[in-house]
Amino acid sequence: MKVLTITYNDLHISYGPAVHFLELWNNFTLLDKNYIIEGIAPNWIKDKKLIINPKFILKEIKVPNIGLLRQLIYDFIIILILLFKSKKYDIIYIRLSNFHIFSAYILKIIKIPYILELNGIARDDAKHSKRNKLYQFLTIISEKMMIKNAKGCIAVSDGIKDFAKECGCNNVNVIYNGVSANLFSIKNNSNKLEKIIYVGTFTAWDGHKKVFELAKKFPKIKFIIVGGANNLDDLIKKYSYIDNIEFTGFIEYGSLKEIYSNMDAGIVLYDKGFRNNMKLSSLKTLEYVASGLPIFSTNVPGQEFIFENNIGCEATENIEDDFQYMIDNYKSYKEQIEYFRIKFKYQISWEGVAKKTNLFIS
Repeated sequence: MKVLTITYNDLHISYGPAVHFLELWNNFTLLDKNYIIEGIAPNWIKDKKLIINPKFILKEIKVPNIGLLRQLIYDFIIILILLFKSKKYDIIYIRLSNFHIFSAYILKIIKIPYILELNGIARDDAKHSKRNKLYQFLTIISEKMMIKNAKGCIAVSDGIKDFAKECGCNNVNVIYNGVSANLFSIKNNSNKLEKIIYVGTFTAWDGHKKVFELAKKFPKIKFIIVGGANNLDDLIKKYSYIDNIEFTGFIEYGSLKEIYSNMDAGIVLYDKGFRNNMKLSSLKTLEYVASGLPIFSTNVPGQEFIFENNIGCEATENIEDDFQYMIDNYKSYKEQIEYFRIKFKYQISWEGVAKKTNLFIS
């Protein structure tokens, strides 16, 4: 069987969408030789390697690195490919993005069957973005149309599944995000919390400001801040006076194992109200787990398993007292997470995600 899988994210950028796309289809390719996987992705980053070498056929379409224009051009090219080549494939698999202006309408008109992967809700992202009203409107309309006309949808959380059903798709399956297999081989025998890591892109809902404020209160703990965004330089300038914060900037995906190996714990303080209680499937949380790092996190939907399995400490309104409690009880959390990450390796690995995806699309 031939599968055409399409993403709207540049695979040279070390962030969640690129990781998910490449890890999923690499593991799928290794899992089932009866499938021929052909992927299509945009490329607007010059002179940079793919974050993971693909084990499947991958075609990159070069587009200019100009915000909205690159998405318009890429979406138009995708439509041409689907119009003229879709009959070559048994399965069309599309990773939903924030922008499907052309493809949403054309797919409805020509009725090409496709599977849609939902890693978020574009409607909510559009509303919280600084884009103009027309962009937000077109994003919301095209997302609903893409979901409604899909043969089936794969959602990474229960909340997204409910949203897909509201949009008119009854064939929805939840398959949570996965994590790289090489992180499970990390051997870290820490018995004291001295270094804690935050990985992310400083979005409005991930609580990075609370991390910086917490660092001021615990000068003996080293806070390693991994990742970057357009405002990274501003953040570094703003918090440069805090001696125990270290900004690394972007880290290549292949280097994550090395940096996780030298940490004692992970931190993520998601805003409880920002996502309207939408259940998360947090990649960074899974990476912390696979690396054997106890987690300091807010108890938002999707993170409950941390506290239910005693592999981390809940951050409440009394965040300083909570963090001190985690420091004092670190050894207990460390023992629990070492047990947990081995027991649930299949459930949280990309291999497991690929097997579940295979069952859904076959």
